[in-house]
Amino acid sequence: MTDKELEELIAGLESEELMHAPANLKADIFDRIERNEQAIKARKRNKKLGFVIYTLEVMAVSAAAIALIMLQPLSKGELFDEKNYETCNYADEELSGPVLEWTGRIVSFGDFMNEGSKEDPGEVK
Repeated sequence: MTDKELEELIAGLESEELMHAPANLKADIFDRIERNEQAIKARKRNKKLGFVIYTLEVMAVSAAAIALIMLQPLSKGELFDEKNYETCNYADEELSGPVLEWTGRIVSFGDFMNEGSKEDPGEVK
């Protein structure tokens, strides 16, 4: 482009009326900024809520694990004989078999975990 053509282009642009921005452009820009800020705050809030829920779940599982660990030694004491798991009397004969079977499994698993026994913890003694 030569200098003469450039001068003509500049003169043509100056003689024409300039385009104006839409009247609501400023308001639209500020609305978009506000919506983006609100979306960012909502995402942060959801992340915090998710973290709180995750923390509560971990605390509940930890409390359950600690409760099981604390209750496990009771199974070897007064409630059960070392070799005979039928020392508890149950009123319902139908229930006593499965209860004793699962109790035996739980106790044998506890023995397996505490003593490092070579026996299969799934078997009832």
